[in-house]
Amino acid sequence: MSSSLQASTPSVLLIAIDETVETAQQVIAYAENLARCYSQPQIHIVYVIEPIAATAAVAGFTPPAMFPSFWQDVEPARNYLQQHVETTSKSTLLPVTGHLIVGIPWQEIVQLAVHLGADTVLVGSHSSSGLARLLLGSVSEAVVRKAPCPVCVVRPKQVEASNVPEIEPPCPDCLVTQRASKGASLWCSRHTEHHPHAHTYHHNGETFGMGSQTFRSAQ
Repeated sequence: MSSSLQASTPSVLLIAIDETVETAQQVIAYAENLARCYSQPQIHIVYVIEPIAATAAVAGFTPPAMFPSFWQDVEPARNYLQQHVETTSKSTLLPVTGHLIVGIPWQEIVQLAVHLGADTVLVGSHSSSGLARLLLGSVSEAVVRKAPCPVCVVRPKQVEASNVPEIEPPCPDCLVTQRASKGASLWCSRHTEHHPHAHTYHHNGETFGMGSQTFRSAQ
């Protein structure tokens, strides 16, 4: 394929949002930055309504009668989606298409990605617990496994590693050094000579053949 043909081919970004406003805003903001990397980006935003009754049936029990019909959620969901569509269109100066779908979230997201020929799917990730976690599982995990294209999982930046015992937390002094030097220096004085995970760092390496190495381009 010639470079001129590649340049003229639109790139489709599919943004999946949920009812969590903060998560939706994070995914859309990341997608807006990503869209700037393409010459002809096409942005689609999808919001999937999952009926409580359908979710309960999958789990094997009948929900209480107090649960409202999912039809009561359609109009608020449409307004919620439209708000994000309009905001994204204004910030990117691009036409944005919204998709409101009723069904199983991960399945509908993946199916829409197939129909659109999406180049990238962006989904949010946030900690869920209780009934939502039991019934829905991890939508982002399912999309990553099933999508026909690259998937970007967007979540807040967290330097704490308390939830992952195998991963050591960062050294506070090293973080200060990195920020103060704008990345020119990576380790504090204590770890400069004796870093717990040995690496070899070069600004212009002549070979990539051995060891764990980080190479930087010349300034």
